Amino acid sequence: MKSIKRIASAIITTATFPASVAMAAPTSLDQGITTTQDLIGQGVQWFLILFTAGAVGFIIRAGLKISGADDEADMKQGKKMLGRSIGGLIIGILGNAIVAYVRNAYGM
Repeated sequence: MKSIKRIASAIITTATFPASVAMAAPTSLDQGITTTQDLIGQGVQWFLILFTAGAVGFIIRAGLKISGADDEADMKQGKKMLGRSIGGLIIGILGNAIVAYVRNAYGM
């Protein structure tokens, strides 16, 4: 049973890791920030990147908690943490996509 938990944890970690790596630094850093809109957009985008990376970290932590659970209470707590972490990952990715779409739509 523990080996299945460890395999599931490894699969979850591997599946979610590329999402955080794929978010590269915004290109406007190279060009410089010239307006307040650029500053706010850049700040929000960096916040969302850090938020998404934190969610990935919590997914890894939840997977380790599930794989190392000794009793049912630890397993439930790990599953709850995993669900919330995946929700955070989805919010971070969608938020970054929305910010990128708005910035491109308004030419920022």
